[in-house]
Amino acid sequence: MTHLATEAVLLASAAGILYGLQDVSTQAALIRFDDHGLRFLVNSPWAYIVLGAAVTGILLSQSAFRAARLDFSLPPTAVAEPIVGILLSLFILDDRLSVGPGELAVEALCLVAMVAGTILIGRSDMLASYPTTHLHRLEDADEDAGKSDR
Repeated sequence: MTHLATEAVLLASAAGILYGLQDVSTQAALIRFDDHGLRFLVNSPWAYIVLGAAVTGILLSQSAFRAARLDFSLPPTAVAEPIVGILLSLFILDDRLSVGPGELAVEALCLVAMVAGTILIGRSDMLASYPTTHLHRLEDADEDAGKSDR
């Protein structure tokens, strides 16, 4: 794996973690709003955590998309976001998983399907063969524009 691909995976993973935090923060903010109204929501940290996680997550994911092809930059975000969201919901908001044998089997199958689908997307020939030369042309155009500004 190249340096840029490693960078894309790390940036995308961080974005997925922040999107998971955004999920939990949104849920917590809506609970706070439902219980206490808009005035308490504005004074709650949850609304600001939603905003900060969303903005930072978008910046990180866009940096990951710019660093390497989608087959490197999309799968980590797609896997990290729901897993982190579920874990944070369990620990921060005290949510519960269904613990019956049927429910656990369905949840496990859904998790396996999500990971398998993400792996298939990441290994797609269409994404892997997508030309990256357009990125180099954009970078060259940016450099040329910067030179003409001087």
